[in-house]
Parts: sequence; C-alpha cells; structure tokens
Amino acid sequence: MKQHDLVLRAGLVHGPDTGTGMVADVAVDRGRISVVAPDGIAASGRSEVDATGLLVVPGLVDLHTHVHDGAGFWGVSPASTAWRTGVTTWVDAGSAGAYTMRALRSRAARERVGIHAFVNIAPQGLAARTGEARDAAALDPEALRACVGEHGGFVRGIKVRIDETTVGLQGVEPLLQALTLADDLGLPVMAHVGPPTEYATAVLQVLRPGDVLTHCAGPVIRAVLESADRDALVSAYRRGVVFDLGHGAGGFDYQALETLLTLGLAPHTVSSDLHALCAPGPAYDLPYVMSKLLAAGMALPDVLHATTAAPADVLGLPVGRLQVGGAADIGLFRLEERVDRYADVHGVERVGEQRLENVSTFVAGAPLSPHWPSAPPSWVPLTVHQRSALDRRDRTARRLLRAPLVPGDQVRSQLPGAPSSEAGTRPVRIAALGLYHEANSFAEHHVDRDAFAAGTSVGEAAMRERYVAGSSVMSGYLDVERDDVEVVPLRMTTLTPAGVVVGDVLRREVDALCESLRNRGPWDGVLVAVHGACVADDLADADGYLLTRLRAVVGDDVPLGATLDLHANVSAAMVEAADVLNAYQTNPHVDARTRAVQVAETIVAAARRQVRPTMAWLQVPVVPTIVAQNTDAEPMRSLMHAAAAVEARPGVLAASVTQGYPYADVAEMGMAVVVVTDDDRDAARDACTELAAVLWSRRAELSQSALPPTEAVELVRTKAVATPALLLDAGDNIGAGSAGDSVVLLRAVIDAGLTRAVAIVADPAAVTACTAAGVGGAVRLTIGGTSHPEVGPPLEAAGEVLRLDAGAFRADAPVHAGLDVSDAGPTALARLDTGQLVVLTTRAVMPVSATQVTRLGVDLAELDVVLAKGVHSPLAGYAGHVSDHVFVDTPGVTAVDLNRLPYRNRRAPMLPFEDDAVLRIGLP
Repeated sequence: MKQHDLVLRAGLVHGPDTGTGMVADVAVDRGRISVVAPDGIAASGRSEVDATGLLVVPGLVDLHTHVHDGAGFWGVSPASTAWRTGVTTWVDAGSAGAYTMRALRSRAARERVGIHAFVNIAPQGLAARTGEARDAAALDPEALRACVGEHGGFVRGIKVRIDETTVGLQGVEPLLQALTLADDLGLPVMAHVGPPTEYATAVLQVLRPGDVLTHCAGPVIRAVLESADRDALVSAYRRGVVFDLGHGAGGFDYQALETLLTLGLAPHTVSSDLHALCAPGPAYDLPYVMSKLLAAGMALPDVLHATTAAPADVLGLPVGRLQVGGAADIGLFRLEERVDRYADVHGVERVGEQRLENVSTFVAGAPLSPHWPSAPPSWVPLTVHQRSALDRRDRTARRLLRAPLVPGDQVRSQLPGAPSSEAGTRPVRIAALGLYHEANSFAEHHVDRDAFAAGTSVGEAAMRERYVAGSSVMSGYLDVERDDVEVVPLRMTTLTPAGVVVGDVLRREVDALCESLRNRGPWDGVLVAVHGACVADDLADADGYLLTRLRAVVGDDVPLGATLDLHANVSAAMVEAADVLNAYQTNPHVDARTRAVQVAETIVAAARRQVRPTMAWLQVPVVPTIVAQNTDAEPMRSLMHAAAAVEARPGVLAASVTQGYPYADVAEMGMAVVVVTDDDRDAARDACTELAAVLWSRRAELSQSALPPTEAVELVRTKAVATPALLLDAGDNIGAGSAGDSVVLLRAVIDAGLTRAVAIVADPAAVTACTAAGVGGAVRLTIGGTSHPEVGPPLEAAGEVLRLDAGAFRADAPVHAGLDVSDAGPTALARLDTGQLVVLTTRAVMPVSATQVTRLGVDLAELDVVLAKGVHSPLAGYAGHVSDHVFVDTPGVTAVDLNRLPYRNRRAPMLPFEDDAVLRIGLP
C-alpha cells in the first residue's frame, strides 16, 4: 500500500473548497496536497499527525506586513514568527521602493515562507520612520516601472501612505500618481489612510475596484463614519474596493469595526500590519488579531476566509486553499474556549470567548522549525508593557523549543526587559491594595462603617475570587503575575460613589491597609488602586493621605504606583508619594484594566532597576461639564489622542490627561496633566507644558449643556431620536454620588404618555411593599424623591409586581471602570398602571450594565425609552441595546450646570465659573 509523505488525521478542515469544519484526513506528497478524505485515508504516512480537535487551515496569507528587516525602520523577520502563527505567505506592504526592491527580494529568497511585495511609490521605501513621499521631485515613476518589469510576479501592487506626516503638502497627489502607474501596469494599489479625515475621504473617492484600503477600521475611518462623508466609504465598498484591516500599532478601533459590521461592510481581508513597533503589542501576530475579530463578533469561517483565500485572490496568488494538487502550506490551530480581553489601539477592550492558537505550521508539507527571535533594533522605542510582552514570549518560546538554540542565559539577554544578572533569579514581590471612592461634597448621604464593610475584600483568596476575571484596576494588577513576578493582593475597598466619608471610618481603613502592607512585607514594589477624588468630612485629600501613609510604611526605595480614575483631582501629595500615576483615558471607563497593567509593568521594571520613573504634573484651571467628558467625542477625543502621542515617545512611561471631578468641592478640583518618564525630569516637564497648552486651547468646548427633562422626553415622543433611546439622568448620576432616587425624569415620561419605558429607582421601602404584595400582586407605591428636595416630591403610583429578585448580578461584557459585579440588594420589577416598568432596588448601584434590567426579563428592544441614572457610565453597558442617547439636565447634586452648586473650597479663577482664568505654567 502506498505510503504518503505526511498524513494529518481527523482534523477539522476549513476552506472555501473543502467546506467548513469537515472532519477529514489530509495527505501530502512531494510538497502538495494529494488527498482530502472525509472518510479517512487507509494508507499510512512517513510522518503522521493526530489532528483530532484541531483546525486544519490553509496557510494564512497576511496581506499587510513589513519584513524588510535590517534595511529599514519597520522590518521584522518572518522566520521568528511564521513557525508559531501559521502564516505561510507574507506580503510586504511598501517597505521597499524601486531603489531597494532587489534587497528585499534577495532577503525573501532566504526564507522558507512565501513572500511577495507592494512596491512603495517612494523609491527609497520605508528606510526611515515616515515622510517618504513629502518631496514630489523625489518620486521616480520610471524607476517604479522598471522595478515592476524586473520583479514581476514578486511585486504584486503599489503601496502609498496618505497622511499628513508622510505626504506633507502634497495631499493625495502621490496616490493619484500611483493609480496612473497601476492602470498602465495592471496592478492594484494599496492605500494607507491616516489623519486628517479629509485625506481619507479623498482616498475613498479615487480608489478603483480591486484596490486595497488598509486600516479600514482605524481611528481615521471611524471619524469618516461619524461624519457627513460616510457615504463615500459605503460607495467605495460597494464598487469593489477591498477593505483590509491592517491592525498595526494604530490601525484598529473597535468602534469603527463594529460600525462597519453593523452597516454590512465587514473587512474583506484581515491583516496584521506586523512591524517592529507592534510585534510586541498591540498586534502581536495575525492569529492574535484574528482572535480580536472573533471577540468583536465576526464568525470564525469569515475570519478564516479573510486570512486565506480572500487575500490570495486579491493578488492572484495560488495559495490560501486546501485543494488537491495545491501547495501543502497548512496551519494547525487549536480553538481554545477561553474568556479573555482584547484591546484595540486605544486600550478599549472587548471580551472574547475563543482564542486561536497555532499548533504547527507546514510549508510544502514540511513543518517549520522553531526560530529564535532577535532583539528589536535599538531605534525601536518599546514601552514597558511591550518589553514585558517580549519577556512572556521568551518563556513561551522556551517551552516550545525542542532544543535551545543558544545556551541558557544568552537567550534572555537577547531581549529587552529581561532581568539583568544583577537582579538574580528571585521573583519580584509586589503588593496590591486600594481604596476606591468618588466623594460628592454636595450629597447628604455620607459613607459610614457599614458601607466600608460591604465594599471591602480582604486576603488573597477573597480578592482573587472577586477580581481575577474582571476588568478593574485590581484585575489588571493581577494580570502581571508570572514565574518571576509575584503579586500579592492584600485588601481592597470599592464603594459606590456617594457623599464624603466619615473621617474616623476613613482613618481606620487606611490604618488597616498600612497594617496589611507592613505585616506581609518586605516588598519590591507596591500597586495601589485609588480613585483620586476621595474626600472625608475632615480630610479634603483622602487619596493623597492614603498614598503618603503607604509610602511611610515601605520607605523611599520601594517603587509605588497608582492607577487613577479619569475624574481624579490630582494633588501634590499624590504626586509626592507615588513614583507612577497613570489615569484611565476613556469615558466610559473601559480601559481600567489596561492602564493598570501599564502601571504594574512599570513598577515591576522599576523594582528590577530597569527604569527609574520620574514624574511631572500640572494643574489646569478648568473643569469640563459632565456632558463634555465623553472621550469618543470632541474635544476629549483629541485631548486623549494628544496624551497618547506623548506616551508613545521614547523614554515616556505614561502620560495622562485627567478631567477632574467637579462634584468634590476641594482646592485640587479641576483638570490636570501627568507625565512619567524614564529618569528625564526635563522631558516630563516639557511634555506636561505641551499637553496643558493643547488642553487650554480647547477650553471653550469644555462647557457643554444638556436638555431639560421635558424637551428630552419630547424628542422621544416625536421620534426625533431613534428608539429605544437612553435618557441619561445627569442630576441623579449614581456614578457621581447621587442617591439614585430622583423621580423627576420618570414623572416627565409619565406626563408625556410614554408607556414603553423602564426606569430604575433606589427605594428600599418600595421594594418592601412589592415583596409583601408578592409576584402578581397589586401594590400602591410611594416611589423615591426623598434624598434631596430637588429630586422629589415622591411619585405616588399603583401597579402590579412582575418579579422579585435578590439583586446581585454580574455584567456579561466590559463595563465602566471594570465594575462588573454589583449588588443592588432585594429588587422588584413592577409595571405601573400608567404602563411604565420600574426596577426598584434596595441599594443604588451604578447603571453600568443592561444586565441589571434584562436579567429580570425586560426586553429593551420592545421599549421606546430607557432611563439611566448616569451620564457616561451607562454608555458602554447599554450600547448594544439602545439606538441613541440623550443627556438630560435634571436637578440634583450632580447637575450639568455647575453654577447651581454651592462651592466653597475650589480654586478661583476657574472656567466655567470665571472668565478671567489664566493658564500659568509653573512646574515643581
């Protein structure tokens, strides 16, 4: 009986020509697929692989990569990545131009994987970081023609980068030149799009069918989707422009992707844009990018098609399919059922339940051997987080290698971020603890001992159970645990925003935190979770007090880092006590875990003496009104992008813009900028000054208003907004310290006759009345309106009890600040005689997740209006359930109009209160 060269047994074969998930044997002979047999292959193989439960996939085709390593800024080596990712065909997207293509082709000839190229319109290619097409006179169309003639078959298209930095004043002129050449040469064009938005719109208007728009779900395309130019995007897609993902370091935005999917504009191809800056994160490799697409809602067959047959067809390559007679380029993958979080380039996360992991990679039927990666070139500015990712890759690759390629310690020395020989082999030991509270100075309900007892977790077991699977700051701290890093969770208190803390209670809790830190020491580093706007009745800067006390316990030589809420009121005491302060940069706060990991990795590096964090900060005399604080909208989006640009600079470990918390009446209230560098105080100060100036230039846009209740409800009644609409009850914003019992907006809904509505009101007495009546019972209720004169009077209503519940729930997706576990206490769902649904709770909890309502059997899709007692915090958790949202300026202690509030301690002059406020640049 014939013996095959290779037989893969009982794998789940995926491909456009073989079906989806078909169990079959695959035989390979002389480098080509000879048999695909669902009924099995009787003949044996000289080499056999049991593929039971594994995906057998055509070798992946990565349409956008940069592999010209050693001859430019961006290049990476395919050999160090292909063997562990299943990518057998690499397409270099413009690393080489006409003058440098021979070198790239010579480089490609030394690789076992297939390599093809787009030639850069600029003849020098990407020898430098950017700016290659700024000089029109330097472009050489005749050289490009000659290049294609010499390297036909290897060169498959023309690449152009269109963004302000790359093309300068030329605009889209380099693209127009590329299109003219491509017409003559019969090639497609790949266009990279970057800011400004008008460049992207111009690109969309001129691309031809078969041309490739890469970074199709990047921040610039998101801006197009949110603008009046959306039709240009849709038109390009429909006329046959290929939409390619092109993840890279800055080309992937979840909101852009999800909008595209909603519009039926799914990416045709999924590529990594793998290069030196993003291989250590956030892209990592193509299977990791594919896992992100699964987390965003794309189906596995669509993701596999977009990384195999679809990119092969774009370039006319005879790969990407498992078919008899075709090349035996094959990837074996395990689809792990594993809950994990995946971040886009902004740090915004989505939860995925499946992870693609490559098991083996075959080229022409032969497995690729492990290949040790070389260290990134010296000019690549890696973040601490990226260096840590390389460190983890080091350990993973060690386990996979059949035999070391170089002796022991020499392996680790190749990679940045590895412990030096002086650091020894002992794991660094890091303490994690915190107290997280946002205190509203105008709220009457102070935080007492019982509230602390309910919100405190003590000890490793309790804290790991509470936080290890979440998306909070403490979850991020636990993320950095590994063989050489021990994170010890000690004690954590997380409170629902409310009034100020009773001073004696706060001091007892700080004493307990200090005691736990002292008793479990010594420590190599300390990680603290604080909000940055905690106030006690006799202590204005409670967070500064806590950090100062913790610093006294461990001394000056132990690095201490803290992750702050975006609404922190940063104080001098906080900066003095900490080595690293880093704040969330999204609102809704969906990056808490990501920013915490960044702090933790920096503290680990500092403990190993690999970095020396040096911090500067600057207060800015402005506080934005609450409705101006969404970081997905202007001006905050641009301010956060400016901070991210600073953070990406070499030597910068963290950069934050904080919005301040306007409902804490303290001297530190207001916006601030904080920059942490690696032992460069002047650079930190300069960056703070720069960011403060950018912030100050947008100050006029930070005082935004909201609609009064009657006008907001009228928008829903007249269908002027899409339904179901989320009405955001700003004056009773639980996330900013309100009691959650206002009935002002609910009364407006009732008065307008809107019956298809649901509201949540905290009222323990109403819950008791519903419990006494029982499910199905009629009940007369006096609802809410008691915590403050402005939120009442109470609503007198009759209704029927529909459901009773214990009130504890867990969010099923990432939520604001990672607050995924909530306990509202005994809860009742009632339908009022006027038609509205009301969820009555014993305790006020932040409305961060629609799960609070849907778990009670409420179908939000059948409603016209959902009332939420928050402003930005509900947007993440309700985004998939509502069609629009409206900010409502209801009365209360969290009113949008800050001039309603009786401040006594804030700084002055300050915007929006005094017009004569001046930015004074004076750094300590």
